[in-house]
Amino acid sequence: MRATLIYNANAAATETLAAASIVRTLATIGVSAKVPAINGERDLKDALRDPGDLVIAAGGDGTVRATALALYHLRRKVPLALLPLGTANNVARTLGLTAPPQTLLMGLAKPRPRPFDLGVARGPWGTVYFLEAFGAGLLARGFTDYLGAGANVVRAARAISTLASYRAQPWSLQLDGADLSGRYLLVEVMNTASVGLRVALAPEADPSDGLFDLVLVREDERVGWTAYVTSLISGRLEALPNVTVTKGRRLELTWDGSPLHYDEASLTGAQVDSTQVQVSSLPGALELWLPTL
Repeated sequence: MRATLIYNANAAATETLAAASIVRTLATIGVSAKVPAINGERDLKDALRDPGDLVIAAGGDGTVRATALALYHLRRKVPLALLPLGTANNVARTLGLTAPPQTLLMGLAKPRPRPFDLGVARGPWGTVYFLEAFGAGLLARGFTDYLGAGANVVRAARAISTLASYRAQPWSLQLDGADLSGRYLLVEVMNTASVGLRVALAPEADPSDGLFDLVLVREDERVGWTAYVTSLISGRLEALPNVTVTKGRRLELTWDGSPLHYDEASLTGAQVDSTQVQVSSLPGALELWLPTL
């Protein structure tokens, strides 16, 4: 079997797992892997025009996202395997891929095919795709502040200050035709269980069910920051009285130009009136190969 290994040498765990070691391990299960040099989107697309029988994304969520979307847009019907080497690994963790990397590689000797949904959001900026989440409110504002200009510590301080002072905003929301409009601290469309630095907003999310989990957090003075932190750590955010999680296929929201995010990228715009944004699921857009452990 021929494979293409997309290897991010800057990922957190690659210091202890070189590309050559991955290639040697794959060879023991009958997989011959090439490792193209990737220095940008064009290189990635060129590498995937003839990827062989399997593509392996070795890196963090950014590497997984770039590889998955390149395969999707190139219309390559080639399975994708994940080797999580990043910090958060939200996609891999949602799929249960928490074993050591070498164990995951050996498990590909008997792959388990699994469909993977993509999310798509359409608005005045055009069309964006996401693997983890799309959202508005608290988390989107934090992403915007953290991704702005300045040193890491300055950006982090700015984001923390924003999160501490953020107040609920009015949002017009229609989920599969049902009106869920209201004032919310957070509006998140989750395809995976967590987003960002493992912020577990939807522990029951299944990126293979053709649905997303809509997480809504209303402002409630009875619920303090300690309760939010404790609930996120325990994976029980939905247990809070001001949180609802609802599965759906299509969300329509009215956007006023305030920050939005898709995965870890930020969208901002000038203040506008009644601009509609549509968010939906693309069921089974990709085929993943999961290892048999």
